Amino acid sequence: MELASFRRRLASSFLAACAVGALCAVTFESPVSAVAAPTPTWVAPVFNGSGIVAAGSSGSSYVFASVTSNTTFGQNSVTIVGTNDAVVVKRLADGSVAWVLQIQESTNAIGVGAIAVDGSDNVYIRGSISAVTATFGSVSVTGAANSAYLAKINASGVVQWVRLMSSTTHLEAQGLAVHPSSGETYVSGRHRGFTAGTVTVATTASIDAYVVKYDASGSAVWGKSWGGGGTDMAMRVHVQDSSNIIVSGTIQSTSVAGATSVAFDSLPALVPTGTSRSEGVIAKMNASDGSFVWATMATGTGDDEVLGIRTDSAGNVYATGWFSSPTLTLGSTTLTNAGTNDVWVAKLNSNGQFQWARSGGGSDVDAAFTLVIDSADNIYIAGYFGAYGSTTKNGVFGTTTLVTAGASLGLGDGFIASWSSSGTFRWALSTETAAGHGFVGTLGLSDNGDLLAHAGSISGNIVVGPTTTTYAGTSGATLISFANVGSAVTTTTTTTTTPPSSTSTSTTLPSSTSTTLAGSSSTSLPSSGSTGDTGSTGANNPSPSTTLAGGMNTVSTSTTPTTSTTTTTVAPDAPQVNLGQAGVVVGGEAAATTISRSDNSLLVAGGGIEATIYGQSSDGQRINLDENGDLRLVIGDSIVVETKGFESASTVEVWMYSTPTRLGQLEVLETGSGMGTFGLPPTADTGEHRVVLNGANNKGQDIVLGLGIAVGALDSSSINRILIIAPLSLAILFALILPSVLRRRRRESAV
Repeated sequence: MELASFRRRLASSFLAACAVGALCAVTFESPVSAVAAPTPTWVAPVFNGSGIVAAGSSGSSYVFASVTSNTTFGQNSVTIVGTNDAVVVKRLADGSVAWVLQIQESTNAIGVGAIAVDGSDNVYIRGSISAVTATFGSVSVTGAANSAYLAKINASGVVQWVRLMSSTTHLEAQGLAVHPSSGETYVSGRHRGFTAGTVTVATTASIDAYVVKYDASGSAVWGKSWGGGGTDMAMRVHVQDSSNIIVSGTIQSTSVAGATSVAFDSLPALVPTGTSRSEGVIAKMNASDGSFVWATMATGTGDDEVLGIRTDSAGNVYATGWFSSPTLTLGSTTLTNAGTNDVWVAKLNSNGQFQWARSGGGSDVDAAFTLVIDSADNIYIAGYFGAYGSTTKNGVFGTTTLVTAGASLGLGDGFIASWSSSGTFRWALSTETAAGHGFVGTLGLSDNGDLLAHAGSISGNIVVGPTTTTYAGTSGATLISFANVGSAVTTTTTTTTTPPSSTSTSTTLPSSTSTTLAGSSSTSLPSSGSTGDTGSTGANNPSPSTTLAGGMNTVSTSTTPTTSTTTTTVAPDAPQVNLGQAGVVVGGEAAATTISRSDNSLLVAGGGIEATIYGQSSDGQRINLDENGDLRLVIGDSIVVETKGFESASTVEVWMYSTPTRLGQLEVLETGSGMGTFGLPPTADTGEHRVVLNGANNKGQDIVLGLGIAVGALDSSSINRILIIAPLSLAILFALILPSVLRRRRRESAV
């Protein structure tokens, strides 16, 4: 079988069968990643089939999967009716099953395609259905020969509605996206004419790309089609905001030797330059009518695809895919292919101009299918590497080399890799399959920073850390959760209490009389009854008493609404430093760092910044270092941090890890220097910790500094007092610190 054809067919099956795999051994090249690769928190039970994952709120996950045999999810048993059924499984942050929705049909005729979750944890699924009747909970629909479905399920697992798209010739649904608050949904794919509700998209001579928009009730609003003389596809769709969506996909020449321009409304046409099958495309569209804002192309001579896409709050676009061309041109950047297929990831600005691009992989077949970003705009992509090779089975991602675990050549493993928004490599890991072919098909990232990966294997078991997932059939899937991998979403909750804006009291008095309203002061009003601003009531402004003249008089009082705001600040990715070490990361890259003593202070320097750390007693006196050069503080003492090199007129966040505790922030002056004083957390656990500074330099690069420290009780009789030891070098760490800690504790216990 022709390699390109087989690769395309296998990649297509992966995209429809995305599952989660295992974490395998990773071999690191020097220098190592600036941020350590995560380890799994939990692994969900296996099911025989394939599926995809989307993240909900607070670490919850939703898996949409095809199952080929009777399966149990938690306490929920699924008995299939036909050759296969589909399920939607909701899990909580700890991996426990909340509910399972089964989609039943009598034959092998319902397909699992895509899943999306809105801001209220409503779930949207789409897939294919032929001329059979399928039951989605209590809702049943009957498809046609070429049909696709779109269904909405609420957060409790109850189906709200199901809608169908149908074609008499050809229809494929690929992408799905939902606006987080409005519930407007978008479906993308390829077609030769179809109908969605009252929207009809015209039949074409070739296979073209399309996007259909639905409102919150599931009614089709508009359909948009584009393409040339070849086969074109809208692989993914992403909602940027209420006004715009982003689409990724491919356009194709009419023949191997020729090229046909593809129009995107009135924009300049894109012309495939390759001599093979497809050219990757990214386009921005108006959400109101589907008109194009801009369109751009990844240029190569072979097959090139754009798959995963996301945007950040500034409108920048992040995209990933694969390329078989010897080189791939993305704006002014040209990537070189290291093998048969390589992975690429890139950033575009809001106008569709490429800012940077990176490649990954090895001498075999590598591909990326999915991309997510966290609130700090760190990028996570996933796919497979090292497939179909004859000699080597490695994949190089940034500074990390992943090695497949397959027992024989021709098999590959899945991978997950991360870059910062500036294109700096962070980490990479692989999913291990001792036999068979593994892949990671989809990723999800919850608002609390939990990364969810759905990995699968064809003819091979998956190992995730200490857990081996065994498949009884020819393929299977696993869900993995990596807790606190991404930066959690910064949330601001505002509670407003609004009492009645005014209270009016009308009193009718005889014209010859008057009355006094009680209060701590008296104000006499003229006979007209008019009043000035009496101010607010409080300890320094006693409540007034008012004398009313005879006749009808009205007294109005008002209360200012009370508003309280709570803000949760995102904890930074801190350098992984041990006790007695320090590290500085600039723009995602680890910088050379030194630690020294000076003037009873600890001085950490690296990456163009300096941080001087010392102790201060409750009466404002500097605390000297002890005889071993360590800084010892107790509750009531403070940590003082002085900085140089951070961005002028900025703020630097100060944290204490391992469980991130925000100590506060220091203000950086126009001169670039800053100082802040921070109290020692009384709840700090005994053991190793880190003091972490997070800010930026004058180049706009993120800077994170970490210093390894230790916390312990002063003695057994004073468990509420804390001792902090801040050793200063590896030599001190291994030669002096641990013995000196024990000596001090013995002396203090004897007092």
